[in-house]
Amino acid sequence: MTPPARLIHAWRIGSPWLALLAPLAWLYALLAAINRRRQQNRAIRLNPSRRVIVIGNITLGGSGKTTLAGWLAEDLRKRGKSVAIISKGYGRVSRLPQPALADPNPARFGDEPAMLAWLFPSTPVWVCDDRLSALQTVAADYLICDDGLQDYRFSPRVEIGLIDGHSGFANVRLFPQGILREPVKRLQKCALVIQQGGEQLIPPAQGSFQLEITGFTNLRSSEHKSLSRALDDWRDQPLHLCCGLANNQRVFNQIDALGLRADKHPFPDHHPYCAGDIDHPGQVLLTAKDAIKCLPFVHQRCWRIDTQVNMPTNLAKAIRKLTA
Repeated sequence: MTPPARLIHAWRIGSPWLALLAPLAWLYALLAAINRRRQQNRAIRLNPSRRVIVIGNITLGGSGKTTLAGWLAEDLRKRGKSVAIISKGYGRVSRLPQPALADPNPARFGDEPAMLAWLFPSTPVWVCDDRLSALQTVAADYLICDDGLQDYRFSPRVEIGLIDGHSGFANVRLFPQGILREPVKRLQKCALVIQQGGEQLIPPAQGSFQLEITGFTNLRSSEHKSLSRALDDWRDQPLHLCCGLANNQRVFNQIDALGLRADKHPFPDHHPYCAGDIDHPGQVLLTAKDAIKCLPFVHQRCWRIDTQVNMPTNLAKAIRKLTA
């Protein structure tokens, strides 16, 4: 769930009117505690031969969960491990556990699982409304849950908590008075807490990684364009950047930092694209999450923004030790 941009802004600046929502936040905390206790009392112990790794956060909106899930799955696969990614698949129409295939359909599987299956075709990606049902169905030595920190129905599991280094915990209040799904102390129970982006570590983060732009791939011809070539080729051309993420500004800032000047076209998270959304003169840049939804109607000027995870060596070692 990604809240409206105006509400997120109010949380970040601590707008005084948010105090009016305090009673709702107290009610939310009470209901969440009751639900958590009920789930913990009925928790199922999964097959110990399968390592369940939950990657999640305690805030509403994006924090890099899907990015880290893809990186970890590829790292495990390169280490010779059998691995699958489990996702609920926001916005999809299917209900039972099923794999996102090599030619994924975002409407069927959800945009983030479809993107993962597109970018990492060697890693099985499974979608299901019921995360626990998928964990009991999918056969793999390592099962990575893309989100699920608030799902207490299964144990044992390894938990990796994520923090958005740009927004942090905002006003440190529970929803709807603030951005938190659970109190910050919840992260103390995670085996590892990692931050994506930002200039300074936000406690209790133990390290941070960056998502870096490496180039661009044409969605019609599959031509790859390096950063230096893009700067040369597109210096005097009109550019349009279409972005429908939880934090569009992060991508806008990255493109600006590269020296590319593009007209910005922000959309809500999980936006259902149509041909008119990318009908612009000049080159059109799209994140992978946006591009997967535009494949049926892309034109020859559409480019996917290619990225890679820049994971510090010490943090990568900590993750590998945790998932050995």
